Amino acid sequence: MTAIQGVNTNAVSTMVVAVGVGLAGLAGTIAAPLLALSPTMGDSIAIQSFMIVVIGGLGSFSGAFIAALVIGQIYSFGVVLLPWATTVLPLLLMVVVLAWRPAGLAGRRA
Repeated sequence: MTAIQGVNTNAVSTMVVAVGVGLAGLAGTIAAPLLALSPTMGDSIAIQSFMIVVIGGLGSFSGAFIAALVIGQIYSFGVVLLPWATTVLPLLLMVVVLAWRPAGLAGRRA
């Protein structure tokens, strides 16, 4: 729609990526002196992101959003009610969702 109005969408996309990369570099520069850097520092975030995408359904933004909210609530309640099982509860949710709906909460069968 913006291309019809004369906006150069390729240039805008390039600028958005460039600004995002710049902000990520700036955040890394600021965080480096404050945090211990290691090659495995993003593993926990990658695993949580994988669980969110699988539970929500591949290719479904709304499903991933709902799954992120549900997993956040499970972590919050797990810390208070079952602190010894906090890390296992999201995995159990993923097993239950995949047993109930193999494509995820908002995914469609291929």
